[in-house]
Amino acid sequence: MKKITTRAARAEKLNREQGWHRNTETFVDLKSLLRSERVLQPGREYNGVLRRELPGEDNAFEDWHYTFLETLPTKGCHRNPRLYDGAFITMTRNLTGGLRLNFRRCLKPGEDFSLDEFIGAVADELRDALEGLVEKE
Repeated sequence: MKKITTRAARAEKLNREQGWHRNTETFVDLKSLLRSERVLQPGREYNGVLRRELPGEDNAFEDWHYTFLETLPTKGCHRNPRLYDGAFITMTRNLTGGLRLNFRRCLKPGEDFSLDEFIGAVADELRDALEGLVEKE
């Protein structure tokens, strides 16, 4: 005999495997404390904390209620911070701590272009960029 699985049964199994617990709270009071707007907007997602408040001690028959507090968005650090910013190269540090050299788009071969001068200017900038990062023996 073949087992019949519905979309809801598959979703429930997936939720259990991923650690989700599905609950439906009916007839609840929700108090929202928003930073971005005065009222909750339909279809908009908010980051924050949802808390189930305890019933008041003075009134034992008060219903449970919930408070949602919108949190401020976190400001992440710059993904690859720039360590050196020269005319020909920039140096950044990647997430693993390694250094990365990037050439600027300034190479314009023309009638006054000298390959030796360009290589010398890049070498000078590379020396300046690495001077503070490499320990002297």
